[in-house]
Amino acid sequence: MKFYKKAIGYILAITMAVSMTACNSATTEGETAALTPEEIIQAAETKIQEATSVESEMDMEIVMSMTGQNFSMKTNSIMSVFVEPLKAKMNTTVDVSELGSNNVEMYIGQEDGKTMMYTNMMGNWIKQEITQEQMTPYDTQQSMVKYLDSSTGLKEVGKEEVNAEEATKYEGVIARDTLAETMQSVGTTKNLEALLAGIDMTSDQLYEGLSDVKVAVWINAEGYPVKYEMDMTEMTQGLMRKVMQTSGVSAQEAAKLDVSTAKLSIINKNINNVTDFEIPEKAILATEVSL
Repeated sequence: MKFYKKAIGYILAITMAVSMTACNSATTEGETAALTPEEIIQAAETKIQEATSVESEMDMEIVMSMTGQNFSMKTNSIMSVFVEPLKAKMNTTVDVSELGSNNVEMYIGQEDGKTMMYTNMMGNWIKQEITQEQMTPYDTQQSMVKYLDSSTGLKEVGKEEVNAEEATKYEGVIARDTLAETMQSVGTTKNLEALLAGIDMTSDQLYEGLSDVKVAVWINAEGYPVKYEMDMTEMTQGLMRKVMQTSGVSAQEAAKLDVSTAKLSIINKNINNVTDFEIPEKAILATEVSL
């Protein structure tokens, strides 16, 4: 069970690092056809950084087993983000094997010149000031920019429908030698600190020698990235086996770990047209804490 606690810690770290994404300029279909996949993705990165608001839905599924014990975790997050002034809300449901599900409601907003995070913890609201660095995992534009910028070898593979409109699908990878840099740039390293506590291994060493991560990006006719997928199955298995061995588990026992699924999917919609919302009064009036 100690292993599964570590697994959950890693999974939650990844989930929070990639749980919010956004997008936004305008390229016609004729112009898009003349561009290379790399140029199309670069244009999509520009759109992301210019976005004013976006609604995203993130789904993540992890399925693994070891010596007869099975573990599964499904996470669904629905997010609405406004850039200026900064305001965001996120509702996340986490379903863990036989432990059942848990729901977390969270808001981010400005209060007296400070950036505040408001969290509903089992019916009780708490709030805390967060720094720009702590905002990294929730920076919708920059997180997507980093992932797109790290994706290489992209090739057009066809057309599919996303959000009831046609989008062009591109497939590629985040290369193994850039995994540590990519995860660090979107804030995953900070979330991994608790997992690495007491382990004689740096985050760079943790990612060393792992497999490439397969990615897919869907771009609509206007040039917006409307869907993004990551297949982290092999990477997650390699990470978990490394963590197990540094915790004293033999290589033979660690090899019995099988991660059958570790996938992330993010769909963006209502770009620059998100329905406005208000942060609940109970959240704003909550007692401020330092975490």
